[in-house]
Amino acid sequence: MDIRDARQEQAARQAGDDRRRALQRVAAGAGQQWLASYERQAASMGSLLLAHVAAYWEGEVAAVIGERTTDVDALLERLRMAPEECAAALAALRADATAMQACLEGLA
Repeated sequence: MDIRDARQEQAARQAGDDRRRALQRVAAGAGQQWLASYERQAASMGSLLLAHVAAYWEGEVAAVIGERTTDVDALLERLRMAPEECAAALAALRADATAMQACLEGLA
């Protein structure tokens, strides 16, 4: 009976060790699956974030370029004005300045 008890005890220990190893394999596999899933999700989120940032800055750059192009076009238009138009614009500005000066003197 002692031998039978010892064999049963050893068999029970062996079964417990086998269950423990099986559980460790399952836990390791689950951990690997979770890590792989996390890495896929993180990569997807990173790609999405990069796409949003790129779209934002492309829009910003396009808007700034549009504003600067408009400014340059306005300056070019002013540079292309005929000398007569420049003289007329200068005369109008001088007349406005004189009128403002008179108004200020009237207020003083």
